[in-house]
Amino acid sequence: MVLRPRLMSIVEDIMLGGTVGAVYDIGTDHAFLPIWLVTNGICERVAATDIKAGPLKKAMGNIAKHGVAGQIAVYEGDGFCAIPAMEAGSYVIISGVGGILLTEIINRGAEKAKIAGTIALQPMNNVPYLRQWLNENGYRVKYEKLAVEDRRIYNLLFCEYKGISESYTCADYLIGKRFANCSENVYRMYIEKITRRLKKEAEGLSKRMNMEK
Repeated sequence: MVLRPRLMSIVEDIMLGGTVGAVYDIGTDHAFLPIWLVTNGICERVAATDIKAGPLKKAMGNIAKHGVAGQIAVYEGDGFCAIPAMEAGSYVIISGVGGILLTEIINRGAEKAKIAGTIALQPMNNVPYLRQWLNENGYRVKYEKLAVEDRRIYNLLFCEYKGISESYTCADYLIGKRFANCSENVYRMYIEKITRRLKKEAEGLSKRMNMEK
């Protein structure tokens, strides 16, 4: 099984941390990441959750197919709320959903989110909003990564609850504050992507203002 670059970025962070306790993959979909972690001996205890019965059924089929049903617990439910009892210091993964939905998932499961060791987030959109929400709610972004996949750049944020807010500028929220293992070429592509989006938004605003005159 070969993982996509954005998921491999999460695997690299898990391996960088050394000894890992329990890992929870919230919104697991096909459970590819939990299966990879177990079959490659990275983690012994992994839990996969999903709010929808369909994806969870596929996940359970994949887990059985790879012979790791005894090492991956499967729960159906909403985010952190699906986890019966989460170990303090656990590694939590939430990937492939929008930035606003990510904040809602964390907020609804705040009691458990606050005791996690690391929460790895891979938002599909609204990344500046996510950064601001995390900071204002006491979650420190330890660092970010950029993953290139199918000619698209994905943001990955690795955070932990600290209960305090850092000093952020508008540029920090827009671009990000700390990046790890980011090549000059990928970072340039990332900045160009942001610039194109801002230019498009400015042009749209200009058109609306002209129509209102």
